[in-house]
Amino acid sequence: MKNIQGAGIPIIYWYGTSGNNQVLIMELLGPNLEKVLKDFDRKFFSHTVITIGLQVLKLIEYLHSRNYIHRDIKPENFVLGLEKKSKTIYMIDFGLARLYQNTTSKLHIPYRDNRSFIGTARYSSINAHIGVEQSRRDDIEGFLYMLIYFFKGSLPWQGIKGYKKREKQQKIMDHKMATPIELLCKDLPKELSGLLYYARGLKFEEAPDYRYFRRALLKMLNKDSFNIELSFEKPPTVNLL
Repeated sequence: MKNIQGAGIPIIYWYGTSGNNQVLIMELLGPNLEKVLKDFDRKFFSHTVITIGLQVLKLIEYLHSRNYIHRDIKPENFVLGLEKKSKTIYMIDFGLARLYQNTTSKLHIPYRDNRSFIGTARYSSINAHIGVEQSRRDDIEGFLYMLIYFFKGSLPWQGIKGYKKREKQQKIMDHKMATPIELLCKDLPKELSGLLYYARGLKFEEAPDYRYFRRALLKMLNKDSFNIELSFEKPPTVNLL
């Protein structure tokens, strides 16, 4: 967190040891997006989802620019600020984050497979499920699953049971791989399915085209509202005549 301090990253005031405890004192923030979704009966307006997407995309791009990947993109890891910052989203919980490239040489980490699963199965990329070393593309794919979740209030592989954690992860992976993108994105803006195809097609070391994502989100937003400020209320109707 010290290495990535910047807009949308909680401020660290102090960290160290106190007795037998490791202590981190950081900026006080508000509820996470999962809690906010529940407060709104598990249904966000489309302009809310898209404006969330624009802010979260910017945070992911910033994190990647600091040479790190998050590896656990999910609603619980994005929180609102307080008072004057109540419309600002912050990224938290970097316990699974890691460098994806050397900070000096910019040499990318090597491709490896047979890796242990890391992340939250509901939002993890298919490559993460099958044991491929994670890179920037995995944060992006998880980001899109999160947006689909906000649009629909659920994902098709939610509620799957397993006798053991690994069995549940396997079942979620199988369901995720078997669900066509068109079905997953049914009744959603058509740009979303295109973004998911793009994300799944990224190569291991390839840098995502964040501007392409931003343009697509703005195109989706303009169909619903011309206001890019985050709001959880229904936007006013815009008369274009």
